[in-house]
Amino acid sequence: LGANRLRGLPEGVFDNLTALQELDQGTNQLTELPEGVFDNLTSLQYLNLHYNQLTELPERVFENLTSLTYLSLRQNQLTELPEKLFDKLTSLQHLDLMNNHWKELPEKVFDNLTSLQKLNLGNKQLTELPERVFDMLTSLKNLNLSNNQLTAPPQSIFYNSHSPETLHIND
Repeated sequence: LGANRLRGLPEGVFDNLTALQELDQGTNQLTELPEGVFDNLTSLQYLNLHYNQLTELPERVFENLTSLTYLSLRQNQLTELPEKLFDKLTSLQHLDLMNNHWKELPEKVFDNLTSLQKLNLGNKQLTELPERVFDMLTSLKNLNLSNNQLTAPPQSIFYNSHSPETLHIND
């Protein structure tokens, strides 16, 4: 369903697709997601929502996606992330949040992402990061913070025993 002109997703549209493993909704014109739209997709491993026009996300929209390993929200118009948005995504390995519009992140937004290996926060308007925002990312290997408005990265990135192998912080 990617690369179409979808403006919205009706409630229940995916209810009978319980075995679905990959869903590409990228490059559409989605402006919002109904809260329960992905509730029955418990086998989903790959979800692409990049290049849409999403401005906000319901806090529980990804709650039942416990098998998800890849999530892209790249190039949307998100202005904030609910603190508990990713709480149930304990299998997530790749999270792409590049090119959105928030200036800060909730301190505990990534706390349950213990399997996360790659996190892309590049090309945002982040001016600062909570000191302990990355502390629970024990599997993190690649962190992209490039092209933000940061004056300094959180010191904990450099002092944790689980520091990333690759860190991008250039302009």
